[in-house]
Amino acid sequence: MFTKIFLFLFVLTIASSSAFAKSSQYYFVNTATLKVRVAPTTKSMHSYSIYKNYKVKVYEMKDGWARISRYKTNAVNGKFVKVAKWSYAKFLTQINEKNYTKKKQKKRAAKKKYKKKTKKVTKNTSLDKALAPSDNYDKYADIFTVASQKLIDKKECKIRDFKRMRGWVQSTPDNLYFTYCGGFRKTDKVYLNIVTGEVSRATRKK
Repeated sequence: MFTKIFLFLFVLTIASSSAFAKSSQYYFVNTATLKVRVAPTTKSMHSYSIYKNYKVKVYEMKDGWARISRYKTNAVNGKFVKVAKWSYAKFLTQINEKNYTKKKQKKRAAKKKYKKKTKKVTKNTSLDKALAPSDNYDKYADIFTVASQKLIDKKECKIRDFKRMRGWVQSTPDNLYFTYCGGFRKTDKVYLNIVTGEVSRATRKK
């Protein structure tokens, strides 16, 4: 009888371990701002913050906290202790890897298609200089140039606006960039989706 119970528990443990191994360890942040701490408690030091839609790998769940980094050995008060990065688990949503991969592939395809459209871009030296300080300029120079030139042609922006803002600034999520044209009011804020090339005014919800 004891042997049968032991075998049953052993098989159950293996099945549970397999299910956990196959499940996704990746999560995305589902709140505007999420603090990352050095221990699973609100009394621990706030290390930095991560933002909505940011993807993290979860290594462990403990008392409502998620460990989002490997342990590292640090010297604290003359003693060597293991520390890691922790965040509130309730502000993390598990990613469905299949759906996530499909969305990623679609984004890549759209980006590739848009890059082809913007491959042959007539360079405007003054505009190029104004856009050169943009975040990730080396990667998205052609997309920045096309979008900026359209705004200039529509008389919504001027080259001096891009000079003043030092080009396009990366926002959240990562595929969104912004600049200001005509002033620094909310209505002067312009967003650029780097994947689709779409330009819009600051009317989106935060």
